[in-house]
Amino acid sequence: MLNLDIINENGLSYVEYLELTKTSVENKNPRGGENMLGYTELNERRMARIEKTLEINDKIIEALNNLNEEYVWMLISEPWCGDAAQNLPVIAKIAESSNGKIDLKIILRDDHPEIMDLYLTNGGKSVPKMACFKKSDFSEQFVWGPRPAVCQQIVIDWKAAGGENKEQMLKDVQTWYAKDKSQSLQIELAEKIKALN
Repeated sequence: MLNLDIINENGLSYVEYLELTKTSVENKNPRGGENMLGYTELNERRMARIEKTLEINDKIIEALNNLNEEYVWMLISEPWCGDAAQNLPVIAKIAESSNGKIDLKIILRDDHPEIMDLYLTNGGKSVPKMACFKKSDFSEQFVWGPRPAVCQQIVIDWKAAGGENKEQMLKDVQTWYAKDKSQSLQIELAEKIKALN
């Protein structure tokens, strides 16, 4: 059964996750096998770029300042995942901006299938997937993921149309992320953080 001890024992900090990603690229030994090296390299660059340009909006800061409790954000991810590379730096910055109210712990999907199985998306193991727990009683407060709702709709529409030309769908998703500049994610999480109080 999932509990705070399991998350703390198995969860990585964002810095540890970045180091794992960097080491995987440097050693040309990516998680998920050799065919994931290109994705992992690209995602390492994406995360670095997002970190340099990211600005947390005022709605997030206001919601964070009003938090009365401490929370754990358990985020399931893998370094090869493009959606994780687009969202994780933002989520990490939000947690960092919480003045200790949010503790982000990253669980590696492929190392912990028993945790991933608790947070499937329409039966699939899509990541990133995040669950928010109140630290005091480990009650689950919300689940988010695997991508902002508008972006998720691109994937849903692609699947509904037969799921052909996956490369084009992936390109459309990345184009959406580039234009959105994390604003949809920040709006969604601001609403979820506000609802915690």
